[in-house]
Amino acid sequence: MFAANLLRVITYAGAAAVLIFSQNHSLVLGVNILLFLATSLGLGGFALLLIPNIRASRENLIAPSLVSVLIFMFGLDTWYFHIDATAQNLYLLNTLLALIIGALAVTELVQSFIDTKEDVLELRISAGIGIVFALVLGLAQLDVLNALGTLSAYLAISAVQRAVWIATAKTGKN
Repeated sequence: MFAANLLRVITYAGAAAVLIFSQNHSLVLGVNILLFLATSLGLGGFALLLIPNIRASRENLIAPSLVSVLIFMFGLDTWYFHIDATAQNLYLLNTLLALIIGALAVTELVQSFIDTKEDVLELRISAGIGIVFALVLGLAQLDVLNALGTLSAYLAISAVQRAVWIATAKTGKN
């Protein structure tokens, strides 16, 4: 779990920093952040599977990595040559962001019921944060500024929660 959490902390913190400190909150930035998240989580998860000495749960890496790669391919195909600020593209961006966050949350929730020894509480907290933000992004009709603000809040909160998870000493009483 340490390696997967470290990958997500670095990815989420980097994306949150770009969103928070950027002066341009446009659909193009949202698409670029979506593609960055999908690429980093997908390729990073598959790279972690190839390293033999890393103790990582395969279920916690394979499913999110596959979903991330699929969302990357769909997003790249949809927006690579034609990004325009239409309501349909904004709805598609919100839907894909909700899907990637929701898919990560569902895999963590399932993993929390499978893994009975360690990190059960942290997995459920992380899944709860993800489910709430996925529902907000998926169900609320947000404009670009509010969608990217919600995404940056999710990324910052999740990065901090995962960093605390990594830094917390394991007592076996989770």
